[in-house]
Amino acid sequence: MPVAAKRRSQQAVFTLAAAAFVAHLVDTVLADTVPLTLELDAALVSGGVALAIAALYPRIAPLPRAALAVLLGVPWLYGCLHYHVIPTFQRGPGATDLSGIVAAVAAVALLVVGVPPLVRAIWQSARAHRGPKVAGHP
Repeated sequence: MPVAAKRRSQQAVFTLAAAAFVAHLVDTVLADTVPLTLELDAALVSGGVALAIAALYPRIAPLPRAALAVLLGVPWLYGCLHYHVIPTFQRGPGATDLSGIVAAVAAVALLVVGVPPLVRAIWQSARAHRGPKVAGHP
């Protein structure tokens, strides 16, 4: 896949994931099922940051984009699993669980976009630090 097409598809994934997470947050606030807490406040800030990153996506270098996707995806996934996915299996779906499950899928999509470039960069960095192999030496 050409680099420009890959970047556009990653931007689409990032933007859709951010929109899904923000839609879930709006659903949560409108449903008034939980009191506003520090965790929800942090999630609202995180959603706003994600939308800002989505708008600036083309201007951000590839590795920082990947790192931001992971830094947003991990806590979103944890929160959605903890507050929506697992409780849905335990007690059935609640008022905001469907949008929470969609947000969990969005978090996984962010990890799919973010983790491979970071792993590649770490791998390449480790190979560069090892230096070239010399015949007869491990």
